[in-house]
Amino acid sequence: MKKTYKNHQNECVECDISTQERLNYFTGQFLTERDFHTEQEYQISKHRQHNRYLHGYGTVCGLKVVQHPNPDCRDRFIIIQPGLGLDCCGREIWLKEPVYVDIVKALAPQIDDSTTTEHLLISLCYTECKTEFVPALYSDCGCDTTGYEANRIFEGFEVDVQLVDKLPSADRSEPFGVNLKWVSTINLAQASRLALDANAEKIYVLTAANPGQIAIYDTNNYLLIGSIAIGTGVLGVDMAIAPSGRFLYVICQEESGDTNNYSLKVIDIDNPDTPVNNLPLTSGISPPQIIVSPADGRIYTLENNAAPKKLIIWKTDINTTSEIEPDTAKDLEITNTTHPGTISENPQAIALSPDGIWLFIADGTDNQITASKIETLVTPSPETATINLGESPSLLAVAGDSSLLYTVTNPTTGDKKVRAFRIAEESPPFPEIQATTATTPGVTIGTDIPVAITVSNSGKWAYVVSKDSSDKGKVRAVNGEKIAISPSNAVSEPLEVVSAPEDILLDSDKSVLYVAGKGTTQPGGGISVLDIKEEACQDIVWQALEGCPECPEDFCVPLAVISEYTKDKVINDVDINNRIRPLVTSAETLRKLILCALENRGSTGDTEGSPGTPGSKWFDGNTEPSSELDANPGDYYLNTANGDVYRRENNSSWNRVGNIKGNPGNDGTPGEGLESGLTQITNLSWQHNTGKNPLAEISHSQSLGTKQGIVIAFSKPVLVSSIDADHIFQVLVENEESGLVCRCAVKGIIIPVEPVSQGKRIIAAQEIEAPMAEAAAFLFDNRFFFIDGEGVLRLRNEREINQLWVRLRGDFVLDKEEKAIDAEFVRGELPTGDRPRGSDYGSQGGTFESWFWIGDRPKPEES
Repeated sequence: MKKTYKNHQNECVECDISTQERLNYFTGQFLTERDFHTEQEYQISKHRQHNRYLHGYGTVCGLKVVQHPNPDCRDRFIIIQPGLGLDCCGREIWLKEPVYVDIVKALAPQIDDSTTTEHLLISLCYTECKTEFVPALYSDCGCDTTGYEANRIFEGFEVDVQLVDKLPSADRSEPFGVNLKWVSTINLAQASRLALDANAEKIYVLTAANPGQIAIYDTNNYLLIGSIAIGTGVLGVDMAIAPSGRFLYVICQEESGDTNNYSLKVIDIDNPDTPVNNLPLTSGISPPQIIVSPADGRIYTLENNAAPKKLIIWKTDINTTSEIEPDTAKDLEITNTTHPGTISENPQAIALSPDGIWLFIADGTDNQITASKIETLVTPSPETATINLGESPSLLAVAGDSSLLYTVTNPTTGDKKVRAFRIAEESPPFPEIQATTATTPGVTIGTDIPVAITVSNSGKWAYVVSKDSSDKGKVRAVNGEKIAISPSNAVSEPLEVVSAPEDILLDSDKSVLYVAGKGTTQPGGGISVLDIKEEACQDIVWQALEGCPECPEDFCVPLAVISEYTKDKVINDVDINNRIRPLVTSAETLRKLILCALENRGSTGDTEGSPGTPGSKWFDGNTEPSSELDANPGDYYLNTANGDVYRRENNSSWNRVGNIKGNPGNDGTPGEGLESGLTQITNLSWQHNTGKNPLAEISHSQSLGTKQGIVIAFSKPVLVSSIDADHIFQVLVENEESGLVCRCAVKGIIIPVEPVSQGKRIIAAQEIEAPMAEAAAFLFDNRFFFIDGEGVLRLRNEREINQLWVRLRGDFVLDKEEKAIDAEFVRGELPTGDRPRGSDYGSQGGTFESWFWIGDRPKPEES
């Protein structure tokens, strides 16, 4: 079947190879228009087939997206530099000169004042345009002598600008085979649930300890960067994260007699101390489950204690402080009475397709999976279908592209099984079963108890974590493509991970797996970090046996993305991510890579090394290690109570080899690094890089100062009497007469004030008679400046001031402890402070800089 798509001129353009026939010329042959078309089609098809399958899809060279050279135009225009690309059909897209893209014009149909922050994707699409129309003796467009036909077809391009919810990542195909490698173990007592914010590169870990805690780690170095307490006497039993990364949703448990009280706590990550909402759930023995839709961020909770069982689809204002009751938010009761024959009273697990279309519920009584169309759930006749398994399903997971549904069955005795099903709209039946059938056994993963499952973006790989009778944790990789065709090769050997595992999470961008476990002893547990590595390099070439690559639904070539785009955003090079694009590696690039690899190989790279010894395993507990512990020689044991470290010498004995705590040392002198508790900038009278009412009304007695000025507030009082306008608190204006982009400090007066804030901006200030104050105001010297009746700042020569640049030299602004303030302002927003954002640690001094416009920011002229 030929694949076609409609370009922006609504003309169908074929993607697949159109012909395998070529002309056979001979003397005296009669040639028609059809023959010449066939000749062209054959040559073009062969060329594009060569590009498509031997070279690939993406950027060959150039096509870099950059900022506009004029700063005043960067809120409207970007530039695509010349270059060559290949789309997935093998068609060449050639830009011979820079292309100026009008972002505002392109987004006009997609954006308005109510549009929330999204990401901007820039792509390049192949187009064909008929041109050079000439008279035709016979034309398909008409039967008279005035008919015209195109004499040429121009191969061109169009730039596609789209707002997207999710950031695309660099092109990375699924590995042909995977090899799981242990990287690290993050020590955290009773780790139980995981949530990932890939964009912020943070992982959140919920503990099962009392009181419950959420630990926050960065995903680059696995360093602890913060924690969130969920309440005294409260345990966390389940957790999910909003697609934006802004909110955490935690199922909390409070013990009360023989039953437990459960609630859903909504935590704003930017302000975690006060929950946005704490909503009661049904009390009982079984903890509720929670999932969040990646498509629209809606929250679903499965209440196993309700009678009948309830699935609550929470209202969208759950992220606000408004009153929300479960009874009013309930959209669906799981009961045979409401939906006959679809859902039983024993739901084991729930899953959502990331596209927001399907909800799946594992039924432990009828041994089936129920698929429900989400948009019909609250209607009298919801669209549902069932997959009969013959065994009790305990786990569900859906591929990132919503193409495959995986399930793990957990019969009372015997092997546990993994199956994969294709999610399709076809009916009947739904879903279409892709990799196995209801009567086939699927693939076995042994008798270990399955605990959690996660699936890769394309659904090719599933990762299942399980535990044996002694709580030893294991992870297996399952190849969905081999479940039906080669089941004996579909499951990898198990890799041992943290004991008493509870959850597994996949970071597709970094090809990393995280497994959280409580540990078999208390305190114990942690997070095992596993790398997903491609199998041996020689196996890569055999990927060709798995079939030819298919084109994505969008035939355009993605070039760049601009994160968190908002209307009128100024786009600089630092905002443009060009590395989300697929690349077509040229022969010249491959030559350079090979030479680089050869020149930088190790000194012993010419000889094959001896096989390495198996990696050591770590055990932990709060007592000395037992000789009965199932460990091998070379394994280590940590006594968490006193820090002693032991090494297994043979099959029974342990030898103490050190202590990770060490003896307490003497207190050293304070270093010159980061300090806590430094004075920081907390508020301004303007909003950075805008023109929104930047001047504050100042009540003062200075005869030389204007009645409106610029105010900076601090977290602690500072010595304002030592701050002057010439050297320390400077306001600069552009010197247009020089013809250069240079700025000069203007004359002004600095006074201590008490600020009056409205929201996130200082709108007024009152002068105080004290050398120290929590805010300083800059007043323009009225001998040189005045503010006219329309609020416009002018020089006495009537020249209008458009843009002001504020500079505060923090080294010379001292607080009551005679320490310089921490003036860092690297993010262009408050709160300031050194990395990580919002930290109490910083360094003295530094220069604060910001700029804004007086009145509306000028718009760039049309190019």
